[in-house]
Amino acid sequence: MSVAVYRVAGDEQSPVLEAAAQTVAAYKAFREGRQNFPELHDSVMRLEEIVSSMEPEPSDAAEILGSFSPEIISELNEAAALCHRPGL
Repeated sequence: MSVAVYRVAGDEQSPVLEAAAQTVAAYKAFREGRQNFPELHDSVMRLEEIVSSMEPEPSDAAEILGSFSPEIISELNEAAALCHRPGL
């Protein structure tokens, strides 16, 4: 799995990209049994906090999402879905 990002433009993107890379790495480690759930959950919550604190500009969101490969987006979605699953 690659956590490479295609481009970085803008100061606000760097924290998002860094948190996303950490979340993908935490999710992979969790799936492989090298990390426990609370650590994965903390990583997802940190990413969500950074994203929600950004100034909302539609072009920024599109540019950030365009920076991720489909594989990264899929892994972030899976990690978030796992962390937000009822009963966990």
